[in-house]
Amino acid sequence: MKNIKILSFLTFLLLPLNSYSFDTGMIEKEIGGSRLLKSPATIEGVVFDRTITQTGFSFYKEFMQLWQVETLLKKYSVTLRETPKAREGSVIFIERGNVLLYKLVIGFRDKKIKENAKNSLKVVKLKLKIKN
Repeated sequence: MKNIKILSFLTFLLLPLNSYSFDTGMIEKEIGGSRLLKSPATIEGVVFDRTITQTGFSFYKEFMQLWQVETLLKKYSVTLRETPKAREGSVIFIERGNVLLYKLVIGFRDKKIKENAKNSLKVVKLKLKIKN
């Protein structure tokens, strides 16, 4: 009786295997009966928010507003990453891929968040070699 239960359970698991398809990460496009493979589209013009504290999120909002105004930045994606420090406030890293573009320390009650966002955007534009 045990063997029958185990056998039926195994067939239940193994039968549907041939009906599953696995995603290869490629996009197929059918043209004239033949299939062409394209690489997946990349996301461009996005600022990823990896901030943790309220101060970091305030900086992200200001930076994002300035980022959206710039039309030449639409083809770049950056990440704002934050590391809170006990005594200093927060250290914010602006990165593109694995490349650090700008590093900024913001205090807990820093009133110059708009000014810091403007200055950091200027530096990021210089690092990405974008002219005004």
